[in-house]
Amino acid sequence: MDKVIIEIESRIKFVESFLMDLYFKEHSALKDFEFKINELKGMNISTIKQLEIFENLFSNYFPSLALIIDKKLKYKLSNAEKVKIKLYYIHNNIQDISSQLGIGQESVRVSFYRIRKKLGIKDNVEISSYLKFDK
Repeated sequence: MDKVIIEIESRIKFVESFLMDLYFKEHSALKDFEFKINELKGMNISTIKQLEIFENLFSNYFPSLALIIDKKLKYKLSNAEKVKIKLYYIHNNIQDISSQLGIGQESVRVSFYRIRKKLGIKDNVEISSYLKFDK
């Protein structure tokens, strides 16, 4: 009986240890993700040099997403429109996108209207779905 209790306690400690490791890994990954998003959000993108830095960081931080955006939208959208798509993933609202680009909110709204029209989608929420699945 004592052997069984010792074995159960040992397994419980193993599971506790495993769960703690998992928690710290997940917590660390979340912190890393938040850092990357906040770094990209904090950038001013009003010059070509700043845009290049943003594009490089975005591609380094989110290579799969950058590849999907660049590949799937290569001939459908301009580079400026693709940047707005990337900013949409970071901000999810027009006010912050316009602030980061240093342009008016109406300009961003019109850009997203044109993007949706070119892609044949109804609203900004569908942009993420459009990029996830092939049509």
